[in-house]
Parts: sequence; C-alpha cells; structure tokens
Amino acid sequence: MPQGEVKGESISLSYEAAVKECEAKVAAIVAECRRNNLKYTDPHFNLDDGDYCLNPLSATTPTAPSDNSDKNVVTFDVTQKATSNGGPIYWGNVQPASNDSAPPSNPQPACAKRVGDIFDHPQFYVQRDAHIKDIRQGAEGDCWFISSLGCLTVDEQFPRLIEKLCPEKARDEMVGVYGFVFYRDGAWVSEIIDDKLYLTNPDYDDCDDARRSVWDRSHSRLDPEVSREEYRKTFQSNSDVLFFGSCASPNETWVPLIEKAFAKAHGDYEAIDGGYPG
Repeated sequence: MPQGEVKGESISLSYEAAVKECEAKVAAIVAECRRNNLKYTDPHFNLDDGDYCLNPLSATTPTAPSDNSDKNVVTFDVTQKATSNGGPIYWGNVQPASNDSAPPSNPQPACAKRVGDIFDHPQFYVQRDAHIKDIRQGAEGDCWFISSLGCLTVDEQFPRLIEKLCPEKARDEMVGVYGFVFYRDGAWVSEIIDDKLYLTNPDYDDCDDARRSVWDRSHSRLDPEVSREEYRKTFQSNSDVLFFGSCASPNETWVPLIEKAFAKAHGDYEAIDGGYPG
C-alpha cells in the first residue's frame, strides 16, 4: 500500500513522455533497418504470421466420438489432441472432429501487403491534415472508434487534434514504420507498427474461386504477366481493396494505420470489435 499522500501526474507530462518514447523507438528502428537495408517487420504484430492479429489466442477441447462411431476412428481438433474409443488406430482413418465444412460466417481477410505494394502513390495525409470525410469504416465493428477519430478532426477551436496521436517525427514511410500514442488506462502509451495491411481479395495465384476462371477467360489474349498485373490493379490496388478501415482518397493511409495500431494496443482486431468511446 502507498505510504503517505499519493499525488497525481500532469496529463501533459504523461503525453510528452509517451511522444518522446515513441519517437525514440521509431528512430532506433529506422537506424537499424537502414543499416541492414531492410523494411521494418513488426515481430509482435506481423499480419503474415497466422491469425493471432485477428483473434485472441484460444483453443477448443477435443471432441469425443459418439457411441455410433467406428471403433477405430480418431477425432482431433485445433489443439492437436486425439481421442480414441478403442480398437486399433490406422493413420488413414483419422478424421476431423467436425464434418461441417461450411465457411466461417464472418468474412476473413485474404492476405496482407505493404503500403507500397497496395497504393500507387501512398501518402499519410493527402491534404496535409486529416478530415472527417477521409474516414471509412471497414469490416471491423469499430464504429465507436471510427466516430472518435471523426470527432478529433472537426474541432474548430483546436484543429488538427488527430496529429496528437500521430507525431510527425514518429514515422518513416520509406522504412515502413509508424508510431502512435493513445490514452489508455489513465496514461498515455506509445505503439509501433509496420506498414502491412489486410486486403479483401487474394493474390492471383491464390485465387481459386469462380473469379479466377472468369478473369482468365476474359483476359486470355493478354500476356500472363500483363494479366497478373491487371488483376492486381483491379483487386489489390489503393484504398478500396482494404479489408478494414480506409480513407476516401485512393492513396491516403492514416486511417487504416491508426486503426491497426489501436488494435495492436488492445491485443488484436477482435478486441476492438464493439465498444464505447471514452
């Protein structure tokens, strides 16, 4: 227990400390990436590395076989644990715990790409500052967060409040690193991300639905490499192809990046799906 009087801390001091910490982290990352001539990849929130950025880490318990199942069938699930009901086990007779092969009810992003591979001419701000008309909500149910961003862009007495969360010195577009500060749990905290974003549509070579066959038939007279590039421009280019939040401008990036940083600050994208401003 604290001894004596517990004094509060100025919120401005907390903010300034968070900004300095954020700028220092970004500066260190930029120096290291430039020394190795590499783009930055966030080791703690890598969109290419599984789905832990989308959903919390959890698993289900093994599903026990029914009494009518075969005596030598093994069932398993995502925990990779098996349950046998007796009899010899044959590898060829291992079956999934559920026969339900229907796709998930909620849509999932198809892939992730870097800002430079998505946007033709990426810019953090197109008009040098943020505007409420820039903001578009994506597949994430975070309207409460999106509306909060909008509130920071319309204050006439204190304009450009959104830049308080996005310090200009805390990002390097060439390296692909962005720093943000958020007020959470009574204090300002800094968060660093790379520039990978989720897309709605898969790569040409990974597209195995009817869209691929229709595309190939309608572009059969083109050189295959030209056809691939046209596919990329159509399905994987600029703001409209982003799975989550985006900007109205085709080449503006501040909305999806700040949404990603906010999701990382809370653990994953699902953590900010539904909530209240405050």
